Amino acid sequence: MVAAAEEKHGSTPLMQLPASVRPPLHKPASYARPARQCPGITLPPAFEAFYALHWKLYLDYALAHLAETAATAVVRETFGELATQWPFIVSRLNPNAHAWGILTARTWAVSKLGVQRACSDVHYDALVLHRLLGYSTTDTADVMGEEPSKIRYVVTQHAR
Repeated sequence: MVAAAEEKHGSTPLMQLPASVRPPLHKPASYARPARQCPGITLPPAFEAFYALHWKLYLDYALAHLAETAATAVVRETFGELATQWPFIVSRLNPNAHAWGILTARTWAVSKLGVQRACSDVHYDALVLHRLLGYSTTDTADVMGEEPSKIRYVVTQHAR
């Protein structure tokens, strides 16, 4: 096409030709392929509610152990995993505890602190959420999937 235009108009570069005789440099829109669209994903309302209730606390917990970018990535990946496994998670006896376990495992895997804790995971997490981050024992118990009485006991044992 370029050679034909140059033969017709001598050695005049294409860009110097008048627009009316210049061949198109790109395919007209009629030749364009339609853009591929991502399929819309509809999340179950129960998952959306779970996310709305827990994302802030999950992020606060991750931020207590990781830098902001890493903490955000951990929480995003945790909720991604929860979304893909949602039917399985809600079929569990204690979905909150299962989801909390995924978050804490990811957080500790990324933190690479290798800290040997002198207390149980429940005790440690309750202290971080209640004492360090200031969440109520009820909110702490809910997000961890534990009974509020257990969390109250755990945090008062530490105070002694």
